[in-house]
Amino acid sequence: MDRSLDFAKRYTDISAEQTETIKSCRKSVLFSNGKVWRKKNSDFDITMGALDGAEAADLTGLFLLGQVQQYLEMNHKGSNCGLYRDDGLIYVENSNGPEITKITKALHKIFKNNQLKITVEQTGKIVNILDVTLSAINGSYKPYKKPNSNIAYVKRASNHPSSILKNIPASIQKRLSCISSTEEEFEGAKEEYQAALKTAGYSKELMYEQRGRTGKPKNRKRQRKIIWYNPPFSKNVATNIGERFFELVRLHFPPQHPFHALFNKKTIKLSYSCMINMDGIVKSHNKAILKKAEDEEKQSERRCNRRTPENRPVGNTCLKSGVVYEALIKHSDGVEQKYVGMTGGSFKTRFN
Repeated sequence: MDRSLDFAKRYTDISAEQTETIKSCRKSVLFSNGKVWRKKNSDFDITMGALDGAEAADLTGLFLLGQVQQYLEMNHKGSNCGLYRDDGLIYVENSNGPEITKITKALHKIFKNNQLKITVEQTGKIVNILDVTLSAINGSYKPYKKPNSNIAYVKRASNHPSSILKNIPASIQKRLSCISSTEEEFEGAKEEYQAALKTAGYSKELMYEQRGRTGKPKNRKRQRKIIWYNPPFSKNVATNIGERFFELVRLHFPPQHPFHALFNKKTIKLSYSCMINMDGIVKSHNKAILKKAEDEEKQSERRCNRRTPENRPVGNTCLKSGVVYEALIKHSDGVEQKYVGMTGGSFKTRFN
């Protein structure tokens, strides 16, 4: 991460405070049942599933991609490389087996110098990456799906905003068209996607979209600073939450209000957040109940984990939780006092 930040500072300004913030966000711990879990060697971690983790991965990826590109330019003219998240692709022109082996060793060395590892696959002139099959033979490309993977879409009758349900078939059609070099490639791949749409309750027939910009290019507009409001969506709610929300904005921030420039319909946007479905709620509830019962069963089977009997302060029950305990405290001057306490966790954590 330090090397990636130094690399980024060549192209943009990153203050010391921003650098410290980025590094602090890499420290992660896990809380479970009132206990804190840390990694053995370091708290450093790149979290998954969040924008912060994706941006950190992109920054490191650009740093490594720059080193790979520099190596290729110096040793293999006509080569090129690209990266998306943790999937990379290198194109080497007019290469043979020894040259490919040499490049593979160089890649391992570059990543090893940065305390990382890489897996390299030699695929020939046709390669599958992400959801696309690329061919260096004729420059064609077509949709790709991993073997034995099932295509499933949100059902038409599900509890989602109508705007999302309406755009699902259109977005699938657009994506398949973008990753198909010709209409023939599109028609050859659309059957499975069409069947999945039909299963989900959609009637739209997928059609190939011609690519290419039409008309004059749009002028670049200044991006506004937008405040997003994301209320939960449910078909069971009859009230138009969005309309009522903007009525309140107009009521409390009229044109003559000093904060009207910050809070108006052009600076505040609304986008519904989808709620978890009933199947997810039931599974989550059952999982919590079963885990609790399993933990209680394990706890009852294992009452003490101290190795030697002489180190067991309360016999064989130091792991018992939800207890009230009494301790006899002896002061250095010989005075004895009783202390009574209670804990919701195990007695061992309080005794230690």
